Amino acid sequence: MDTVIVVTAPEAMRIQRVMQRDHTSESQVRARMDKQWPEEEKSAEPIFLYTMTANKALSLKCSVFIKHSRIIKRSNHGRQQIRGHAKGSSLK
Repeated sequence: MDTVIVVTAPEAMRIQRVMQRDHTSESQVRARMDKQWPEEEKSAEPIFLYTMTANKALSLKCSVFIKHSRIIKRSNHGRQQIRGHAKGSSLK
């Protein structure tokens, strides 16, 4: 099972955060962004899309963590059912 979780933020926020984190200029950040997969394509058809704003960063982290945990749990459960079926066990 392939699942895509995209977490994004407005461009200005992303640039500002990278400038602060990496102690770099806006032009350097934009040059790096120009070499990356375009934001529009990342967000085109994700399974789960979260958009970050300044006032919900913490709740966003929690939401993504919970969703990721559920996906992993569901994926592991599916593998156990497949393994059980392969051994001749009945699936419930």
